[in-house]
Amino acid sequence: MSSAAADLTSAHIQVGLNIAGAALSGTGVEQLSAGKVTALDLTANLAGVGTIHVIIVDGKTYAQLPTSMNPSGKPYLLVTPDSSNATVHELAPYLDAALIAVSPASLSALAGAAKSIEVKGTQTINGVLATHYIIEVDLAKLPASFPGKDQLAAGGGSVPLDLYVAGDGRPAQADLRLDVLGQPVPIVVRFSEYNAPVSITAPPAAEVGQ
Repeated sequence: MSSAAADLTSAHIQVGLNIAGAALSGTGVEQLSAGKVTALDLTANLAGVGTIHVIIVDGKTYAQLPTSMNPSGKPYLLVTPDSSNATVHELAPYLDAALIAVSPASLSALAGAAKSIEVKGTQTINGVLATHYIIEVDLAKLPASFPGKDQLAAGGGSVPLDLYVAGDGRPAQADLRLDVLGQPVPIVVRFSEYNAPVSITAPPAAEVGQ
């Protein structure tokens, strides 16, 4: 997987996870450098909230919320852990966890830190035949530089990962359970259309509130 991830520049993604008990599902695109996420554009529906549009560019995260949840008067809010907007404040740690799951390079590193691997056969995902691996990740084997390692370790010494890998070594789907704010959060990501042209830009500064 590591050599396959090195050639990846973009992907289309489908994401599903729970945020404080509310289901979020969405689709989007991401730009990659050696399989690492450098930019992301995701439109998702959060149950009980509505449509949320998330853009990540140049290390900054922006969220477009339903108007009723954004009193700033600007279309987008900058997402930070200390944001004064309650919804944005709640979103921040979940988005950090999701970034691990949508990164082919991170998934490759998790697989490389496996304590155990079991092959469960094959499955067709988005038209691609993939081998299903059940992996128990030993967090102690991850390098200190792994993004979000401290957050992962907060949930214990290991992480379960169901990984579906296509014949070319690229991930087709990842089912990962991460610890967020002391609670296990299952995240499911499907990948498709690797290396297709993708353009992601930050919203204009005049459209971003705090």
